[in-house]
Amino acid sequence: MSFKLKKQSRVRVDWFRIIADINGKDFSMVAISQHIDVPRTTVIGWKNLNAEPKHDEGQRLLMLWHEITGKTTDEVPMIGSVMLYPKLFPQTVGNPTG
Repeated sequence: MSFKLKKQSRVRVDWFRIIADINGKDFSMVAISQHIDVPRTTVIGWKNLNAEPKHDEGQRLLMLWHEITGKTTDEVPMIGSVMLYPKLFPQTVGNPTG
């Protein structure tokens, strides 16, 4: 079985929106950094410099986001698109079927 990939793009978590959502619930960058045990400057880098957290740090940040916003895993903001498997990433930007 072979698939032709029309467009290849990397789908990833939109860390800016994750942090902005938490900030919107009256959590400062300092509060976020203390809660997930990373330096404040690291959180700022994830939000403003398009940097990505290490896996375990990202998991802690997502857990905080879930706890603070009440949103589910299906509602995690994503960036990118996948044309090959559009049903797996229905909320991604640039998805013609989503």
